Amino acid sequence: MNEFILVIFTILLMVSGYFDLKYRRIPNKLILIGIVPLLFTPNLFTLIAAVMALLSGLLLNRIIGAGDIKLAFLVAAYTHLLSLSQFWIYFALVSGGLFALISRKSSIPFAPFMGIGVAIAYLARAQSII
Repeated sequence: MNEFILVIFTILLMVSGYFDLKYRRIPNKLILIGIVPLLFTPNLFTLIAAVMALLSGLLLNRIIGAGDIKLAFLVAAYTHLLSLSQFWIYFALVSGGLFALISRKSSIPFAPFMGIGVAIAYLARAQSII
């Protein structure tokens, strides 16, 4: 079951990163598709994060960064469900912040950096660093 969820999670991160880079938005349909597998888990934290992603999708429309907020709830739920490190958020913030400083842009697509943060946290855990 964990392999199936890991594949869904990886696809979710890659597709959301693509949409954020190309169109500067993450579609609500993608978030809803990502929520569906989480609704069938008996884990309370995962269910709460999925509901928060759903509520933020309903309440936060047309606001800059709303897609990133919804995706962050999903990433938190999936990383908790897969017992991955929650350090992904630190790695995402550092890599995104460094990119923003180097590129000197006022706004950046943040979904790819969430994916990078998850990948770094996953690799660090595999190497027993964190």
